[in-house]
Amino acid sequence: MENKQHKKRNILIMDTGSYKTFGGSVKDSYDLYLYISKNKNYNVDMLGNFSKMDNTLKSLQISDVFSEKYANAATSSSFDYKLVITRLFKNNRLINKKFLDRKYDILLLNSRKDIPIVDAYLERHPNAKTVYIDRGNIVLNYKKSGLRRLSPNMLGSAFLVGLMAKWLNLFIAINAEQYESANSIFKNNTHIIYTGIAPHRIYKKIDIKKTYSGAVYVGRLEEKQKRVSFLIEGIKRVIDNHSELKNRVILKIVGDGPDKNRYIEMVKALGLQKNIIFTGLLFNNDLVNAYNNANFLVSTSIWEGLSRTLLESMACGLPVLINEKINSIIGYNPISNVVSDGYNGLLYRYGDINDFAEKFYMLYSNTALQKKLSKNAIEFLKNKFNIDIIQKRILNEIDCLK
Repeated sequence: MENKQHKKRNILIMDTGSYKTFGGSVKDSYDLYLYISKNKNYNVDMLGNFSKMDNTLKSLQISDVFSEKYANAATSSSFDYKLVITRLFKNNRLINKKFLDRKYDILLLNSRKDIPIVDAYLERHPNAKTVYIDRGNIVLNYKKSGLRRLSPNMLGSAFLVGLMAKWLNLFIAINAEQYESANSIFKNNTHIIYTGIAPHRIYKKIDIKKTYSGAVYVGRLEEKQKRVSFLIEGIKRVIDNHSELKNRVILKIVGDGPDKNRYIEMVKALGLQKNIIFTGLLFNNDLVNAYNNANFLVSTSIWEGLSRTLLESMACGLPVLINEKINSIIGYNPISNVVSDGYNGLLYRYGDINDFAEKFYMLYSNTALQKKLSKNAIEFLKNKFNIDIIQKRILNEIDCLK
């Protein structure tokens, strides 16, 4: 008897949050899409805004998912609450009926905005399997939020996690802290794995003629998480302490975001136009060149899941300067972090502008230290984060969802 032709499984990779914020998770979703698309067992659709990196990709758009009445509001902050409320009352008026008619075997979520959409979809297709990759720390943020747990945003997140706990088949944590928190919530109805976000293979160190010896910041230009104002104030402190740098560019800021104009005005007000350059968004080879043309990367965020830019920069041989708050735990027994102080980067005390300025100047001026940390950064990435291994692990877990 001839074997029946294998039926391809339909998978939807979702990143609804990309319509509001274009961050590192969007690149991760896109990379995973490229990887799974090569597998003959899957037909892959995308939902999200990937136009900035691939304007030929025919992904599902807001209007394909949300009803016409609400599609225009889907990128606003208030829309998050509308999604929560509609699921609280099991009302599907926000969802496009044509989307609910689509047939997917697996839905892969990357954003809290995806959760109420999938919850509504599962009422029509209860046999569909679901995977959540927690690149936004939805579980860990609630655990660490303290009194903020009573805020509408945190209460909304808690409700969405509760929804997801009823049907999630696979939770993928990107750091060990996430794993510990998620395991207490999803252990009875899902298989949880620990994984990481690997930089793409193009982020290998390349030999270029350097024209710049300062630091680079890569990320969204917004204050709530990224604290770019602290970074700018820190550069002011460096210049004040080391007057020989007053006419040198020592920081390039790569990215875009809602607070960009605020930061540009702040640089002008502090008289730092000769010291800080805004490059705008950079992708692919332009981003790789920006990493490799710098001597180290700096991040001043208040929190990160596992920052893709840290990994990308270390893959290019850049030491990193970060605060202790965002030094993600990537393993227990013994505890290991993404940055080991004095090995592949330096740590400064969160909120301590003098400590930041001191560590920044140390990395800027000490060539021997740069070379030592650079060598270790490349080795760390080679051993811990390999995109081929990471993506294969994710696909193997998806394959097991029957």
